[in-house]
Amino acid sequence: MNTQFLTSELHNKRILLKCSRSIEFIEVEKIIRIESLRAYCRVCIINENAILLSCPLKAIEEKLSVYSIFFRSHKSHLINMLYVKNYHSDKGIKLADGSYVPLALKMKSAFLEKMETIFGLTSK
Repeated sequence: MNTQFLTSELHNKRILLKCSRSIEFIEVEKIIRIESLRAYCRVCIINENAILLSCPLKAIEEKLSVYSIFFRSHKSHLINMLYVKNYHSDKGIKLADGSYVPLALKMKSAFLEKMETIFGLTSK
């Protein structure tokens, strides 16, 4: 899969997310990660402040399921694979914003397969 194609596929695509007092229209390509905080979710966006939503991660994951670049790395994290900088077995997945997110052991092979699909990498 070509990352340039994925980026152009996402260009100007937005999703609507309801906050407690507002409705946010977020460009899909700018979402770095989404973190579950029990009944809330924090949406981290490149070059912007994070948005706190009062909905479960599963609801956002369903909205983003049409985009092949999102991956559920852990029960509390959904990441945009285009922002992955590296993976370290002790630290987890490092993203472009400098954050580390955990990778569940049962998700490691799916993560590596997805990386290979998107970036054409071969894993050993």
